[in-house]
Order: sequence, then C-alpha cells, then structure tokens
Amino acid sequence: MEVFKDMLFRRNSAQICPVVNAGKDIKLNSCVMIVDEDDDMNGTCGIFKGFYKNMDDEYRSLIILEGNKCFYAKPETVFEKDV
Repeated sequence: MEVFKDMLFRRNSAQICPVVNAGKDIKLNSCVMIVDEDDDMNGTCGIFKGFYKNMDDEYRSLIILEGNKCFYAKPETVFEKDV
C-alpha cells in the first residue's frame, strides 16, 4: 500500500507543458490569417514573423499588418492563408 501511495504522489506532481502551435507548420514570412471569433482582429491577414514570449511568459505569434503595424496573436489563432 505504501508503494501505491508513493506512485500517486509522483503522478500528481508531474508537470504538463503546453506545446506551442502543435501540428502547424507555418513558415516565416508567410501570409497568415487570424481566426478568433472573440477578437476584433478576426479575419485580419498579415505576415508571420515567428513566436515570442510576452512579459507574462506566454508565447505569442508576431504578425506584421498593413502599414508595418505589429500584432501579437495567440498561436492557436494563427493559420497559414491559402494563396
């Protein structure tokens, strides 16, 4: 029984780390679209410049919009646009 309790303790102390943009293969400088129904930037297109960490240690995708404006989007909302 002691071994079982020890196993439970170890199992509960495991750390789960999210994978950024899992399954997406977005190339640098490719045309992307932001798809987020809850955001006013939904449907906006721009050029993907990579992933960066913000001040809260969260990953964001840097998108360059028209007029060289920078926008940091959640990686799960960025999709490569079919040209």
